[in-house]
Amino acid sequence: MTDLRRRVAATALAVGAALALSLPAAAQMGAGSGMSGPMGGEKAAMPENACRKWPMAEPAWRSTLTAEQRVKMDRMHLALKKEMNLLEGKIGLRKAELKNLVTADMPDEKEIHSKIDEIIALKKEMMTKKYDHVVELRGILTPEQRTSFDMMFLGWMHHMGGGMMSKGPMGGAIGR
Repeated sequence: MTDLRRRVAATALAVGAALALSLPAAAQMGAGSGMSGPMGGEKAAMPENACRKWPMAEPAWRSTLTAEQRVKMDRMHLALKKEMNLLEGKIGLRKAELKNLVTADMPDEKEIHSKIDEIIALKKEMMTKKYDHVVELRGILTPEQRTSFDMMFLGWMHHMGGGMMSKGPMGGAIGR
């Protein structure tokens, strides 16, 4: 055997031995310790609405909503979601049309630019609806709730390690 082959064989043997010795110890550590995953243990019970990155389950403004505020908010979210679905569909169609224009045998730059303008107009409409929605939501909150909502909206909780802002305010209701 050449020197290089001996080194490769020795390295492979060492890695194999290390894995063989460490897996039982890792499995034993995970069992019953509350760790989840392939090493064993059960998942710790977590409330359905709990944020996994921040111990606070939900922002203060959301936990203090009255039943009436919740119903209004749900209706507002549903109306926005319906509008966004239509706009997203239109954008998808325009993007497909744009791809066909670009890949045509003789692409027409004016048509391509016109299609891009249509897509930008639809995206602008989506942003306008989202921010109108935020203003409307703020309108049904009390001053105390609005302060908590504004802190979340401006990203204060996100900068503190919370994961709620990854999809925008309300955990994705108006994000994207």
